[in-house]
Amino acid sequence: MTGVDAMHDLGYKGQGVKIAILDTGVDYRHPALGGGFGEGFKVAGGYDFVGDDYTGANMPVPDADPVVECLDGGHGTHVAGIIGAQDPEGVGFGIVGVAPEASLYMYRILGCEGGVTDDVIIQGFQAAAEEGVDLISMSVGGVRAWETASLFESVFASIKKRGIGMLVAAGNDGESGPYYTSWPALDPSIISVGSTSNLAFPTAYNVEDVDGNVAEYARIAPLEGTYNVFIADSDDGFCDQSAWDTAAEIFSDPDKVIAIMNWDGYCSQSLIYYMGKTGFKNFWAYIDDDADLNLYPPGYVPYDFVRFRKSEFEKLLPSIQANGWAATLTFKDQNVHDTKQPTARTVSYYSSFGPTVEMSMKPQLSAPGGTILSSWPTTDGLGYAVISGTSMATPHLAGCYALLKQAYPELTPDDILHRLQTTATPLEQFGYDGLLTGTLQQGAGLVNVYNAFNYDSIISPAQLNLRDSTSPEPQSITIENKSSKPKTYTIGHKGSSLVNASPNVYERGYAERFYWAENNSPNFASVSFSQNTITLSAGAGITFKATVRAPTTDVDPSKLPIYGGYITITDNDSKEYVVPYIGVPYTRNSQPTLDFSDLLNITTKPLPPKYIPNIPMVRAMDINKRVNDIETFTFPAWAPPPDSDEDQDDDNDPQIEFVIRQPSEYVRFDAVSPTYKIRPTRYGFNPCKARSLNLTEPPMEPVEEFLGIPSYGLLFSYIGGFDKPYSPFQELYIGYGFNSVIWDWAEVAAPNGTLLQLPNADYRVLVRALRWGYDWEDPEGYESWLSPVIRVNIGDPGYPNPY
Repeated sequence: MTGVDAMHDLGYKGQGVKIAILDTGVDYRHPALGGGFGEGFKVAGGYDFVGDDYTGANMPVPDADPVVECLDGGHGTHVAGIIGAQDPEGVGFGIVGVAPEASLYMYRILGCEGGVTDDVIIQGFQAAAEEGVDLISMSVGGVRAWETASLFESVFASIKKRGIGMLVAAGNDGESGPYYTSWPALDPSIISVGSTSNLAFPTAYNVEDVDGNVAEYARIAPLEGTYNVFIADSDDGFCDQSAWDTAAEIFSDPDKVIAIMNWDGYCSQSLIYYMGKTGFKNFWAYIDDDADLNLYPPGYVPYDFVRFRKSEFEKLLPSIQANGWAATLTFKDQNVHDTKQPTARTVSYYSSFGPTVEMSMKPQLSAPGGTILSSWPTTDGLGYAVISGTSMATPHLAGCYALLKQAYPELTPDDILHRLQTTATPLEQFGYDGLLTGTLQQGAGLVNVYNAFNYDSIISPAQLNLRDSTSPEPQSITIENKSSKPKTYTIGHKGSSLVNASPNVYERGYAERFYWAENNSPNFASVSFSQNTITLSAGAGITFKATVRAPTTDVDPSKLPIYGGYITITDNDSKEYVVPYIGVPYTRNSQPTLDFSDLLNITTKPLPPKYIPNIPMVRAMDINKRVNDIETFTFPAWAPPPDSDEDQDDDNDPQIEFVIRQPSEYVRFDAVSPTYKIRPTRYGFNPCKARSLNLTEPPMEPVEEFLGIPSYGLLFSYIGGFDKPYSPFQELYIGYGFNSVIWDWAEVAAPNGTLLQLPNADYRVLVRALRWGYDWEDPEGYESWLSPVIRVNIGDPGYPNPY
């Protein structure tokens, strides 16, 4: 798939390249991983920063030895095997890593159960850099979306300046849609890696029923002997209680019983219960034929779980039905084989979408990550697992990086990335005939390291981030002919799928409007070139212009569309180079940020006054009442003691519901005077009627003045990055969508982080959402909404609140 075999045939296997891995540790005792630790071994160094029991919420216990024995901490051993495993002859499956002769350095930053803090991650990166490695591979991260959410950009930049490449998994949030980039993969110094499906599931075996019918099943190692078998679920998908009871009564050896069920049914969700009730531990689930086979890794579940295809199950079903409780399955075949995956050579459904909210291309490249066979801790005596994820794609790409680094030691991290990107293969979207998957999910496409090594032209830049515009500026692309002969290049274009981040924005349920659903459209940009054909003599170079015009037909900015494609450069030896691009086909700051739409299906009564938008709004939570003028809120005046049998009444809290239509990096909620003269973008009440209200000013001075408006404190803020004012009441968020803020205890935060409970009085809440392209310190950069009056009336025990 990726040209690795061809590189191995040429003798490039990573020798002399030092690769650091940040993960759960490694079972270097594994025969495929060298059987030892330290100088002279495959795993030549590393460190354990955390210990087995670290979860990210407790204190780490460092140790000089990064060995791992727990099965549920096998992730790092699997990753290490993808890069550098080499099964000894006659041992295991004969697996060979991408760079089996590279030296590995394992820096353990996760315990057996996972979980890690930023500071531990940075320690790992810095230790690896001090070791003088050539590249760092990490298959860990968490969704942050905004590039400004990286606190350590300068750290990563300094590591890259030392000539060290950094590759990090893009994440496995593909079912959440665009802008779900992970940190630190989103950092500009780091290569973000997406996942593609494998060509085949690697460990399949055959089983035979009592009538001689043979079916295929997926498991790491084959079962042996003969097993009783029964159908464990009913046609409705629920467990067949009678069948389980009868099987438990008839079959004397629970270890030799297989219960078969439909994976899509409910019975497969009840296996812990039935295992405890019957002692059975062998469960088989059949899946649809168009679904990929996969397995749980060792240690993930306390029973043996096998998946096989529905068509294979149907080969066995007649015999099981005909023979009833005498039906058996016999495992004569002990020879492993692989079996084709339906989604072979397409982008994995789980692979996270980019781009960053700032519209930088992430991921930048993809590699095989689906159903990968590799090493696992030897604790269970087996030592192998088949698992999936961008976690598996990242070490594959790291191995490719190492092969290219061995071949061309002088190349910088950017040089290697550029070669790998421009020689990648864009993949088609699964289920869409001929439509390329969007560059927001596959980047440049599937890596091909042999092409990166063998192709003899250099193309730069290797990607184009066109940002938000219908007519981006013309882009300069340079071709350098590094061959020893003249070459003629043909310039072309391939569009990739346009994807809407909010495809359901016009659905009636206002909360459902921002749930993502898969959508792919052949809505392409048009591209023109200053030259369509270029001839270069050996060693010569030239720069041409590519002018991209974003798609305009069927483009709705409210749906947050993202388009992309590839500039193709094909030489007269049929070597095709690609330059992926990505963009947003409209100007963000020309669109509304705060949603004042009346299209929403608001059910909260009473309806707003005429000319007042449906949303934002203030809602009394306990009575589901919309506030249009003024409402008294008592909040929870007291809380029952922990050992009390009393129930606390429903909270009488105000809830502010709102929608952000275009990405906003800063949304803040200030408690302000009920009478202060503010001219918001929109009111949440009738300002003329408000003049007649008898209001009580707060008996205190404002705690700050934010952009010229006095504030009694911050209720809450949503931030895209950490360069905004700090508040203990803040949340990193993706930048758009439906949200709500519940104001508990009338509590606010002062600018220094002090928490205050506001005294009984009248307040309004000023909501300000920063428009795209504006600085947060610019008062003209916000759309705003001013709420109806919230009358705070908290009874005894008074202030401060009792918790």
